[in-house]
Amino acid sequence: MKKKEIYTDEQRTYILKKFVQTFLPKVPKYHRNMANELHHVSTTTARLMKRLFGLHTDFAEMSAIFQSLGYAFFTREGVYNPKTQRVTVLRRDSLFAKGTEIEEPDVNFLYVNVNAQTVRMLRLCTIPTPPNTSEDKVDDLDYMKQLVKKFQKRIIAETQTPLFLDVEDE
Repeated sequence: MKKKEIYTDEQRTYILKKFVQTFLPKVPKYHRNMANELHHVSTTTARLMKRLFGLHTDFAEMSAIFQSLGYAFFTREGVYNPKTQRVTVLRRDSLFAKGTEIEEPDVNFLYVNVNAQTVRMLRLCTIPTPPNTSEDKVDDLDYMKQLVKKFQKRIIAETQTPLFLDVEDE
């Protein structure tokens, strides 16, 4: 049996936007951290969406979601402007060339203004907890897992669809 997604494009977008708005709200500071790097954020979200709803997402889809919600993209030396879809170069030796578009960023790291600690906790929800983890961290992780489960139940109730259908291979 093969699992098939049953969500429409509108439902997919709704689920992803609600997830981002719920767990990854905008932060005013432009911190550069491995956990708020756009590829890391998108792979973390992809892992959770696959587990929770059977949705397969990718970098392009997640960058479009963040862009549609007005999040800021920035590099070490530049800030992405969603209205003009251009990067404002802050220094002459920027990683971004003037006029580089988001679809094909020519940089090693592209950051988004979300809380890196929240992304780390969401990532930890997708892996087994090591036995030597401190009690405080286990409590924080359990709380985050509860929030994720509540989110899953709420979205399933709102979209009124099961997780996914079982479809025979043809």
